[in-house]
Amino acid sequence: MAFTAMIAGAQLLGSPPVTTNLNDYLLVPLRVHLLSAKESPDISTTLTDKDIARILGKVNRVWAQAGLHFYLESLAQEEAANPELFLAHEGPAERFALLSLRPEETKASNLFHVYYLKQMTVNGIFLGEAIFVKDTASLREVEGGMDEPLPRVTSHELGHAFGLAHRQDKTNLMASGTTGIWLNEGEVRQVRARAKQFPWIEPASAVRQKADEWARTGKPREAEALYQRLAALAAAENGPERKPEPNAAKANEMIELTFASTKTYADPFNDVDLDVSFTAPDGRTVRVPAFWAGEQTWKARYASSKIGRHRYRTECSDKTNRSLHSLASVIEVNPYTGDNPFYLHGPIGVAADKKHFEHADGKPFLWLADTWWMGLCQRLSWPDDFKTLTADRVEKGFNVVQIVAGLYPDMPAFDGRGANEAGFPWTTNYSRVNPNYFDAADRRIAWLVESGIAPCIVGAWGYHLPWLGVEPMKKHWRYLVARYGAYPVFWCVAGEGLMPYYLSHTKSEDAAFQKKGWTEVAAYLRGIDPFHHPISIHPTDMARRQLEDAGLLDFDMLQTGHSDRASIPNTINLVRASRAAAPPMPTINAEVCYEGILDTCFDDLQRFMVWSCLLSGTAGHTYGANGIWQVNRRDAAYGKSPHGGNWGNTSWDDAMRLPGSRQVGLAKKFLERLGAWWELEPHPIRPLKFQSAKGSPARRCGFRRTTSSPPL
Repeated sequence: MAFTAMIAGAQLLGSPPVTTNLNDYLLVPLRVHLLSAKESPDISTTLTDKDIARILGKVNRVWAQAGLHFYLESLAQEEAANPELFLAHEGPAERFALLSLRPEETKASNLFHVYYLKQMTVNGIFLGEAIFVKDTASLREVEGGMDEPLPRVTSHELGHAFGLAHRQDKTNLMASGTTGIWLNEGEVRQVRARAKQFPWIEPASAVRQKADEWARTGKPREAEALYQRLAALAAAENGPERKPEPNAAKANEMIELTFASTKTYADPFNDVDLDVSFTAPDGRTVRVPAFWAGEQTWKARYASSKIGRHRYRTECSDKTNRSLHSLASVIEVNPYTGDNPFYLHGPIGVAADKKHFEHADGKPFLWLADTWWMGLCQRLSWPDDFKTLTADRVEKGFNVVQIVAGLYPDMPAFDGRGANEAGFPWTTNYSRVNPNYFDAADRRIAWLVESGIAPCIVGAWGYHLPWLGVEPMKKHWRYLVARYGAYPVFWCVAGEGLMPYYLSHTKSEDAAFQKKGWTEVAAYLRGIDPFHHPISIHPTDMARRQLEDAGLLDFDMLQTGHSDRASIPNTINLVRASRAAAPPMPTINAEVCYEGILDTCFDDLQRFMVWSCLLSGTAGHTYGANGIWQVNRRDAAYGKSPHGGNWGNTSWDDAMRLPGSRQVGLAKKFLERLGAWWELEPHPIRPLKFQSAKGSPARRCGFRRTTSSPPL
């Protein structure tokens, strides 16, 4: 389960206002009226003075972004005037009758008035002389929004009182009917300019000077009232009520923080980078990249096994943006009490023996992956298809899924078959990512994790690098790390790293460019991932050969062929070569003989491949079924590859039931029940030559070790 904390205005984490100097705050008098009417429940509010204190506190936290502070001049609990006139008007005419509810004795022209009543047709309204708010207001929730309606409606109507118009941006304070609370820079300037036109709105510095003067001239009571007003401002900014309660998360579970910018950027993805430094209770600090979430919003995701209070501070590339830069708060990480292995034992890393994987707490992890290269596209529908396939794989014992982050194989760029319900991962000119695409991908990735399956996220198929370019590909990977690094994932830098596009006329040049470029991208990925997830690259043969520096890898992926039994020699030879190579690292045969491909490679071969790899020392095995990797549908097969061929039209749900997937799952279960499988060493049977007792010709014999197998 992912926990989300919304950071918005001071309601959230006390983000800095337009000015952090208290002397520059503008102090605004506010008179609040709690209306009642005998035998008129539609007028009589049930709010109390404690409610008003809470509401006003949150109003001030919203308006802190503009350097405004509203102080309660007085609270009037009073009978409404002319209730019968108000009740007699309905629809649009109601708003004109609202002013008739105002008692004459509490009217004044040197402050703002807010009247609360029980019911009216709108949540709130500013009528020039006064603001009216119904205490039964309701709003549409938005990310980063206010946690209750009344402070937001009150703040919104005060915005109208300062001349602000409605806006379409749903996270903006002036959006109609939402919980949004943010103002942009232009609105902040407009409000402050308008506020300075009211003679009864004063800067805090002027109020302090007046208080000091009155104290010197024998007006101690008047001076004390002003000092108390200033003390309330200071307490709102620095006091205990402003200090946020820690956001709570469970150990190893992802927590998400949302940051909204009051400054508007024309190209947020390219104009701004946001990072968040988290310091754990043991003092260790990690720097986590945040990702652009659309509009003027950024998000950061974090997870830790360390129990206790974690502190964080933001760092924005635009250090003048005080709504993003140098924000600080805390997260409380509590013990995890469920049974998800990733949260219970921690994410996966490489064991000290460099032969197998293990959880953060040392529990061994036997990799069994399925191949869903195009699993994030809409052809595997969410939620029905995706959850169906996930449940089947969980039941059979799979614990990893190899899945591409939108830049797919076997198709040109921006092929409609690769879109999900929100389109493509990048705009068609590669100018920026499409956050809506990744929002849809988030649901799928999170579901895998919640189901006990670790996503092995492939950044892109290798031949996309010449199209996108090395620097944009780094931004692509930064985005993936920001979105998914807090999950228990494996990173796969690229798929078939050295393979040029199928129809390229410059294949040699492309392959050379890709080897150099993917090496640079892999080094960048290793440098920016604060969680240090295991890294590999899906190869044309062996991952070590795809990069200029094999030391950038944590495990060696192989691809050994799809030629049925003819692929057996290459499989054995590559596995043995990988296990003998330096530097040592776990080996995974990440692609071999998809079941059913070109009507070959069925379950007997799947059994042979999984056992030949595991018994030769691999850290697990990857299975694939033709029909799943490219997501064939019954009503729409994937179709032709760019080279014109077709791998087969078996639908994904029929491919899901091919027997090989259960057979490889049984192999994993056998080893896990056998005991300390990670301590086993490969011992190929070696024929021995000996002379028979009767002097007959020498014959070859092999030794076979017998063991009792545990029940499956």
